[in-house]
Amino acid sequence: MVFGRQLSLHLKWRTRWALPLALVALLASGCIVTPVAPAGTIPRPTATPTTVPTTPGAEETADPLANSEWRLVSMGAADSPAPVIGEDAITLSFADGQAGGHSGCNEYGGSYQVENGALVFGEIVSTLRACVDEAVMQQEQQYLGALRAAGRFERTEEGLTIRYADESGVLNFVAADAAEPSPATVTPADELTGTATLTPTTDLPAGTPDSAGEATSAQPTRITFTPGETSATVEGMIGERQTDYYVLHAQAGQIMSVEIASPNDDVLLTVVGEDGTPLKRYQAGPPSWTSQLPATQDYFIHAVSVGPATTYTLHVRVLPLASVPAEHSEFAPGATSAQISGLLPAGGGVQQYVLAASAGQTLAVEVMSDDVPVEAVITGPTGFLATAEPVGGDANHVAQTVPLAETGDYTVTLATPDRMPSTNYTVTFTIE
Repeated sequence: MVFGRQLSLHLKWRTRWALPLALVALLASGCIVTPVAPAGTIPRPTATPTTVPTTPGAEETADPLANSEWRLVSMGAADSPAPVIGEDAITLSFADGQAGGHSGCNEYGGSYQVENGALVFGEIVSTLRACVDEAVMQQEQQYLGALRAAGRFERTEEGLTIRYADESGVLNFVAADAAEPSPATVTPADELTGTATLTPTTDLPAGTPDSAGEATSAQPTRITFTPGETSATVEGMIGERQTDYYVLHAQAGQIMSVEIASPNDDVLLTVVGEDGTPLKRYQAGPPSWTSQLPATQDYFIHAVSVGPATTYTLHVRVLPLASVPAEHSEFAPGATSAQISGLLPAGGGVQQYVLAASAGQTLAVEVMSDDVPVEAVITGPTGFLATAEPVGGDANHVAQTVPLAETGDYTVTLATPDRMPSTNYTVTFTIE
């Protein structure tokens, strides 16, 4: 956790990436030094914009990667790279013969050389911070391994591709300061599954916020649910590295779920509030998002292509606000669980329960219903936590256990799908 700080305290580097062997020795020594700088980082190369050599023979005398910074968007098998997951961007910078950046959880760095269109990294060292998410940790290890096995690369002003493992794998980067891909012309969906209408909008004078909260010139397609419906499924077609924009209106306290599926998982998701607040960035995590909405306003949904032209399916659901006040559930003295039975109305009926819990406890929710599946969404003091999953493939029996990071009220929202009859249910809460 303090590895990067040790460097600034004990090593006087002539350049920001000198002495990689000293880093290895420091790792091996296991010494502990009192932190004296912001959270443990290895210093990164300082890069300034550069251009690709265009004159004949320039690539033989100039480094086409020098003074450039990149952000990873996908990696893996060359024919089907997977989008990057995790809240933190994976970055790679080049300067003065040294390369480094952030690998998802840690800082890393080492020397590099460019020879005849091939990229070769020297010894790569990194800080030793543990990843909270196991999948992010595996991704980080895969990424660092890919750099060590790097081979041929291709660089343009907008992108960098590094091939590794005898070109069976690929790392796809965009410029670190790149904005959202240029929007494609928005076309109403060819096929809409029964719950909403799509209309091009002309009523957004401030433009559509992008993932950084800035306004773009694109006019999104508005999704409007018909009365009594809570979800919409849109089939779309998107061009290479383009963005399709959608917008819908929702109220504070409602729970919205958005998911994009594409054949190669290369259409990603951004969600931005009308106030410009980015709620989900396409660079972070899978192309799905669920949260309790912070304000009554328009919400902009971006389908962002990071690959070739493809089809995609966009599914949006917004749970209605409960028609009756939430029930505050209390356990009997000495008990750690409680069981409640009830009836959910037909067609998207909603019931909410509120439980008080403390940081460090765990909350388990189990719901059993009759013939109609019941969705269970858990939210905490700062928003969405989890959705209950089917037990043994049984959609009428769902459960979820979540660790609680804060002391406060936790809300469990139960809802039935659209166009489904009413159903009896039993929900069990357990706090340990």
